Amino acid sequence: MIGAEGQNPTDQLTELVDSASLNGWDLLVVVIVVILTWVGSRTGRRTVMRLLTKTDAVPYEVAYTCSRAVGYFIVLLGVGIALSVLGAQIQPVLAAVILIAVVAYFALRGVADNFGASLILQMRKPLRVGDWVETDDRWGTVTDMNARSVVLRTSDGKVIHVPNAQLLSDPLVIQPVKGSVRSEIEVRTTDVSRLTAVATTAVTLAAAVDGVLAEPAPDLVWVASTPERTTGRIRVWHEAGANTKVGSNVVRVVSEGLAEAGLTVSLTSPPPAPPLSPAPSL
Repeated sequence: MIGAEGQNPTDQLTELVDSASLNGWDLLVVVIVVILTWVGSRTGRRTVMRLLTKTDAVPYEVAYTCSRAVGYFIVLLGVGIALSVLGAQIQPVLAAVILIAVVAYFALRGVADNFGASLILQMRKPLRVGDWVETDDRWGTVTDMNARSVVLRTSDGKVIHVPNAQLLSDPLVIQPVKGSVRSEIEVRTTDVSRLTAVATTAVTLAAAVDGVLAEPAPDLVWVASTPERTTGRIRVWHEAGANTKVGSNVVRVVSEGLAEAGLTVSLTSPPPAPPLSPAPSL
């Protein structure tokens, strides 16, 4: 039977393999390579599958695909070694493999970055499901961690998928599920001559708010001042996850108490972002 290009398949095989230089030892080496390739492929697949399934962030389908890819790679490597032992010219095969690897690298670079980042997050465990996290100016509770992203649920019900690679490259602020954390409420007053009374009254009122911890005790620090207005921060400690509730209670109780004391004060929780333009010079 003649091939598609008019050449006998036997002649094609003869051109591929240098049969004139083959001997029994070469055939024995090829057999050994084939056996080792088969064993290595099975062992590699099982090892990769076992390691990846131990990582909670890696789904079973991803682990299965990775294990199969490792198995195929070992098989291709064994075939290349066997062909080289037989005297075949494997340079075209190597060129094709390199080309495919380069294309796969650029096509899957983002996926590989996120997958590698997920493994690092699982090993180092900087955050866990339930933690309150801030990244890229977004706050949310961690609800899921997978091979591609960390899923956050914000306080207004939105769901944000943050790529794993971004969590490793950007600053990450983590508020743990348990423990005490601090919140700040901005205070602005035009009673610049009665700052001591404002501070004493505000701290006393904040300490009595439900949810505010006695230790560390609340305090007030002044952070800015002009001839017409002085700005400070009431700092209170509370249990993690109670930021909004405690902040709301502090604003309500302190504002009502200061009004009853005849002090002109406005409060904001959380403090507003700094202005884009600098404050006017004095």
